[in-house]
Amino acid sequence: MALSLCAYALVTLAIFGGLALVVVSFVTERWRSDVTLARVPEPAFEPSEKQSRVNSDRSCLTGKAPRAGANRRSHKLVEQGGSCFRLIEKRLGKAWRERSASEPSGERGVAKTARGWSAMKKQQRAVSKFSCLIGFLCLFTVSANFAQAEGAASPPRTTAQLEQLVAPIALYPDSVLSQILMASTYPLEVVEAARWVQSNSGVTGQALEDAMQKQRWDPSVKSLAAIPQTLQMMSDKLDWTQQLGDAFLAQQGDVLDAVQRLRERADNNGNLKTTDQQKVTKTSVAQAPAGTSLSRSTGAPAYVYTIESTNPDEYYLPIYDPNVVYGAWPYADYQPFYWYPSGYYPGSAFAWGAGILAGAAIWGGVDWWRRDVNINPLRYNQFNRTNIANNTWTHNPAHRGSVPYRDGNVAQRFGDQSKAGAREAFRGKADAGRRDIAKQGGASKAVEKKAGGAKAADREAGGGDRKAGGSKAAEGNFFSKWKGGTSDLPS
Repeated sequence: MALSLCAYALVTLAIFGGLALVVVSFVTERWRSDVTLARVPEPAFEPSEKQSRVNSDRSCLTGKAPRAGANRRSHKLVEQGGSCFRLIEKRLGKAWRERSASEPSGERGVAKTARGWSAMKKQQRAVSKFSCLIGFLCLFTVSANFAQAEGAASPPRTTAQLEQLVAPIALYPDSVLSQILMASTYPLEVVEAARWVQSNSGVTGQALEDAMQKQRWDPSVKSLAAIPQTLQMMSDKLDWTQQLGDAFLAQQGDVLDAVQRLRERADNNGNLKTTDQQKVTKTSVAQAPAGTSLSRSTGAPAYVYTIESTNPDEYYLPIYDPNVVYGAWPYADYQPFYWYPSGYYPGSAFAWGAGILAGAAIWGGVDWWRRDVNINPLRYNQFNRTNIANNTWTHNPAHRGSVPYRDGNVAQRFGDQSKAGAREAFRGKADAGRRDIAKQGGASKAVEKKAGGAKAADREAGGGDRKAGGSKAAEGNFFSKWKGGTSDLPS
């Protein structure tokens, strides 16, 4: 925390220092330029006899008569065209040279002073530009170092923060809890899946399993499509979902310890017990298998609570108020939210939702002794139609999309892979879009071809009708002739 405050202080000082340097340099330059212009007077100029002669030559340009005493040759120069300009230029140059040689020393001092002030202005301008450059370089360097320090030294979440995150789901069955934790690391796909479930609420069972094979989401997200209540909560509380996923990636063991502490608190308040919907098992930490990490964890409770569904293919999810079932909430600054599905009336602090037949869609689990989540390969392969043998779950950054990682160590592990995965996902969606367009174009061409064939058949049918009409007309003529007794009838 102290390092973060120091970094913020350095960035603030650099920003205000750079801005102050720029403003002071600009104001100083403007003030000095105003003083220079005020101190340097306009050089006195007394028209001399030679200058009057120059003015008379200049009158040839305007066509006006020269003043009295001026050189009368200017009238002739008007007719000479281009030579007039050359003569004027020559005489003006000569007049100014003579004037410069004859002007008083005081005026020459003023001119020198003006040149000196001009040189000083250039020097001050160069110093101002250099100062601005140094200020911006300092600001950029400090900001870059701060961003690097912020990403590399993200402080771990406190006990209060972790318990606030897991409080709404700590009493869920272990298998559902594990897959919520996995899916929370892919918040964008969770939103997409929730929208798909809302649009296809009638798709369940085998039809849902078939439909999930066409989606490009992570398997943990696909599995939650069988339990719409969880997807809806994660989509409604998207900020919470992202924070839960970031905490799970960075502090997986601490997150699971927080779940155990809350289950112990619910048990002490009489809100965690075996029912028709679930089976609760309570095991002492002293019975932990050898070589596990739970016995060495300082934040773990004295007992391990496991929650299993009474029917492995059917799940009942509890709907509860975290501020009640766990007793008085001890962290006033980190209050958990109370979520319940639409259409539910929160009449009590704890209730059960309707049973959901999920089948093999729920394939996750929790190893509380080793403080990690795992996979049931048999159920996983059945639902996802794969053939894996490893039961270890690994985060796949290709499904993360453009969502950044909060923790520096997690970003170092998955950041570059996430960007590459996002690009590949975009290419895949673009290719799929092009294939769909091509299919639509082919289908439209086939329809047009069929329509053209039908039109041709109609035209042929029309031609046949016209032929039939002609034959009928000929037949009518034949009978009319036969009735009339004409001689050209066949014998």
